Amino acid sequence: MEPVERARKAAQAADAKQARDVEVLDLRAIATYAEFIVICTADSQAQMEAVSDEVEEEVTDLRPFHREGASGNPWRLLDYGSVVVHIFHRETRPYYALERLYADAPIVSWRAPARRASALPRKKTAVRTAAPPRKKSAARTAAPPRAPARRKK
Repeated sequence: MEPVERARKAAQAADAKQARDVEVLDLRAIATYAEFIVICTADSQAQMEAVSDEVEEEVTDLRPFHREGASGNPWRLLDYGSVVVHIFHRETRPYYALERLYADAPIVSWRAPARRASALPRKKTAVRTAAPPRKKSAARTAAPPRAPARRKK
């Protein structure tokens, strides 16, 4: 698997576990330690662990060379050599601001393209025509009726 494909797969895995603000940055022109980095945010330690596990499960062609961030740490890192995955706790990501550090790095599109509606199989159903819009009757547009007058005793 090519590094860009591995990075996209990692980003999709993070997204599948509802990680927020998932980004893939292309570092080939500005760094030597990795070709791509994946950055994402998790709302809790449990979600950080779930995202980490999902990335490892989905990136099947290679096991991480190194893992950083045991349970309880606000930052997890999975190092696949050419791709490094950063999983931040929501309170930690703004502090490190890797997006600012690598502001010159191009952002890589990682979402799978949406399927066109015409490519989806269609059900055979009876064609229903819409009823013409009803005209408002005079009774509906007129003022509401008055309450009956009280009778004197």
